[in-house]
Amino acid sequence: QSTWDLNTIIIHINYIAIISILCTIMFINIIIIFNVAICKSGLISANVTTRLQLDSFENICGNILAAKTNESYNCTVNHNKTNLFRYNIQMVPVQEAAIRIDINSPDADIDHPILVVVRQQKYVMSWKLPLTIANQHYSSAARTLCPTTPDIFSSCNQELYIEISTLSPEMLSYNFKTSIIHDFYLSIDKSLKSIVSPSSPLVYSFTFPEHTDNVFVRLTSESNLCAIFSVQQYSCPIFDLERNVEYTGIYQTVTTQGQIAVSRADLGDTFFVVVLTKTSDEACFFSNSQPTLRDKEVNIKVTNGLHQTQYIFASLSLVILFTVMYMVSFICIAVEWRWSRSENIAIKSSCGTDNSDKEGNNVELYSMEKILINERDPLDPKPTATKLSTGAESRTPQFIQHVGLTVDIERLPDKNYQRMKKDVSVLDLSRKHHKHLSNKYNLYHRSLLPIAIFYALPVIQLVINYQLVFNTTGNQDLCYYNFYCSHRVGLLRAFNNIWSNISYVSLGLLFLCIVRSRELLSQRVIFKRNINECFGIPKHFGLFYAIGIAMIMEGVLSSCFHVCPNATNFQFDVAFMYIIGVFGVLKLYQARHPDVNPNAYVVYTVIATMIALSVVGMIWPDRWFYCIFMILHILSTLHVSNNIYFVGSVKYKTEAIKQYYTMWRNNQFTEFIAPKYQDRMALVVSLILVNITLSFVGVILVPGDFSSFLLGVVIMNLLIYSSFYVVMKWKHSEHMCNLTKLLIFVNIVTWAAAIYEFLGWSSNRH
Repeated sequence: QSTWDLNTIIIHINYIAIISILCTIMFINIIIIFNVAICKSGLISANVTTRLQLDSFENICGNILAAKTNESYNCTVNHNKTNLFRYNIQMVPVQEAAIRIDINSPDADIDHPILVVVRQQKYVMSWKLPLTIANQHYSSAARTLCPTTPDIFSSCNQELYIEISTLSPEMLSYNFKTSIIHDFYLSIDKSLKSIVSPSSPLVYSFTFPEHTDNVFVRLTSESNLCAIFSVQQYSCPIFDLERNVEYTGIYQTVTTQGQIAVSRADLGDTFFVVVLTKTSDEACFFSNSQPTLRDKEVNIKVTNGLHQTQYIFASLSLVILFTVMYMVSFICIAVEWRWSRSENIAIKSSCGTDNSDKEGNNVELYSMEKILINERDPLDPKPTATKLSTGAESRTPQFIQHVGLTVDIERLPDKNYQRMKKDVSVLDLSRKHHKHLSNKYNLYHRSLLPIAIFYALPVIQLVINYQLVFNTTGNQDLCYYNFYCSHRVGLLRAFNNIWSNISYVSLGLLFLCIVRSRELLSQRVIFKRNINECFGIPKHFGLFYAIGIAMIMEGVLSSCFHVCPNATNFQFDVAFMYIIGVFGVLKLYQARHPDVNPNAYVVYTVIATMIALSVVGMIWPDRWFYCIFMILHILSTLHVSNNIYFVGSVKYKTEAIKQYYTMWRNNQFTEFIAPKYQDRMALVVSLILVNITLSFVGVILVPGDFSSFLLGVVIMNLLIYSSFYVVMKWKHSEHMCNLTKLLIFVNIVTWAAAIYEFLGWSSNRH
C-alpha cells in the first residue's frame, strides 16, 4: 500500500512538471508574438510619418525634386539648404542603361565646395566641386554612373537619388543635368567620337561577340594633349579619374594614337573603356606643359584580333624563309668545295715569285710583297718591298726627316723601319708568324663567349621580371611598345617583335657555318696544294667568328629588349651592335695590317667603356655629359688617327712631344700641308672632321637618346672606313668579283631602308 502510494506521488509530480514546462513555453510564445506586433505597428507608423513629412517638405520647400533626364536645373544651395533630385528611370529588362551627370558651379571654392552624392540601387558615388586633380581645380565635372542591368523579375522602374549640398553660409549656384548615354556600347569596327577632359572622362562598354576571344581597342586623335587610355573589368565603381584610373585594368598614356590588346581571359566577357586627358603633358613629352584648355577629341574603335591560324602562318613563313636560305647556302658551299677539288692549280711556293694563276674560288693570288697599302699598283710586276736581309744600307731616313723628327734610324726596331717605308706592302705588316697572329685573333671569339653569357643571364632575369610586373600592374607605360604592331602570345605582349629577332640568330649561325667552310677550304688550299702563307691577304678567321657570335647574341638580347622595351633596357639592344660595328672596322683594317691590330683585351675594354657611357648618358642626358663625351671622343679620334697614319709606329713619349713642340715653333708642319701618305691623310682628315662634327652636334642638340647617338657614331666610322677600303681597292686596280659588287649594292639599299625605319615613323611612340 505504501509502495503504491509512493509510485502515485512520483507520477503526479512528473505530470505537474510537464504541465509547468508547457505553460512556460506557451507564455514565452505569447510574449514574443505580442512584442513583434508592437514593433511592426511602430515601424509602419514611423514609415507613414516619414513619408508624410517628406511629402509635406517637398510640397512646401521644393528641396526634393522629381527630376527628369535630359533636362537642366539651375539651383542654389547653402548650409541650410540641400537639394535632392529623384529620378524614376524606365528601363527594358536585361538591357543596360548608362547615366551621365554633368554639373558645374562658378561659385564653389576650395574652402566651401559643393558635395555631390549619387545613390543607385546597388552603388553610391560622390565627388565635389571644384574637382581637384593633381593640384588643378575644375569648376565643372561630368561623371558616368555604373550601368544597372535590371532582372526580368524586378521592376522596370529604377530610382536614382542625387543629393547636392554644401556647408557654405553663402548661396552657391550650380547647373545640373542628368542624361542617358545612347552610344555607350561599342561594337566591332564601329567608331565613336567624343570630347574628354581631366574632369569629364569618357566611359564606354564592350561585350565580346560569340566566337571572338581577342580584340584591339584603338584610340586616335588629332590633338597632342597627353591622355590616359584604360580598359577595366566590368565592375563598379568605375575608376575614371587621374588619381585612381591606375588602380585596376590595363592603361597607357597616349597622344595621337594608341591601342590596347584585350583578351576574354584577361577581363571577362564585358569590360569598360575609359579615356581622360591628364592635367599636364609631362608623362608623354617629359615637359610640364599645362595648356589652359585640356579638352581633347578622341575616336574609339574596336577591331578583331588575330586568329591562331594567322599567328602560325606568320611564324612558319619566317621559318620556311630561313630554311630555304640555309638550303641555298649549303648547296653553294657544296658546289664551292666540289669546284675546288676539281681544279688543279700549280702555284709556286716562294714568296717573291710573281704568279697570276687563279685559285678555285676565281680570285687572283698575289704575293704579299705586291699587295700595297697605299701608293703602288699591286699588279706592278716590280717588287715593291725588300726582304729583311737587304741590309741597313736600304734604311734611308727619308720618312723620319720628312716629318721633322730627328730619331736615329739605326735605333728603330726593324718592324718600325718596315712600317715607315714609303711603299708599304702587306708583307711588311705581316711579319709575325701566322700561328701567333691566329692565336691572337682567336681570343676575340673565345673571350666573347663568356662575356656574352655573363652579360645575357642578368638581362634575361630582368626582362622576365619586367614582363611579370607589366602583366600584374597593367601599366603599359613600363614598356614602350609600338602597340599598333604588337601581338600577344601567352605572357609575351609583343611576340612578333621577339620572334622577328630569329633572323639575327639564324643568320648568325649561317654566317658561322660559312666562315668555318672558308677556313677549312683555306687550310686545304694551303696544306694540300703546297701554297705557303705568303700569297694573298693573310687569312685569320677569329674576328669573323666573333662577328657571327655577336650577331647571335644581338638576336638574343634584342629579343630581351623587345620583351619590355624602354629607355633602361635599350642598352641591351645596342650593346652587341657596338661590338658588330667595331669588329667590322677591325676586320677590314686587319686584312691589310695584321701586325698592327689591337689585341682583344684592349678592344673589349673600349667597348665596355662605350657601354658604360651609354648607361651614364641614359641617366644624365644633359649638356655637361655631352661636353665630357666630346672631350673623350676627340682625344680618342686623334689617338686612332695617329695610329692609322703612322701605322702604330709613333708612340706617346716625352721626347716625341718635345719634338712636336719644336716642329711647331720652327713651323715644320709641312707633313700636314703636303703629306707623303696622301691616301692615309685623306682617311685621317675624314675621320677627324666627321667625329668632331658629331661631337659638336651632340653638345648643341643634346639628344635624349644617347645610346642611339653613340650607335650613330659607330655606324658613321664603319661607313667611312668601308668606303675608304672599297675606294682603295678600286684605285689600285685590285680585282673585285661581281658577286661582291652585288652584295655591296644590296648592303647599301638594306642599310638605307633599315636606318629609315629605325629613325622613321614606325619607331615613334605616340
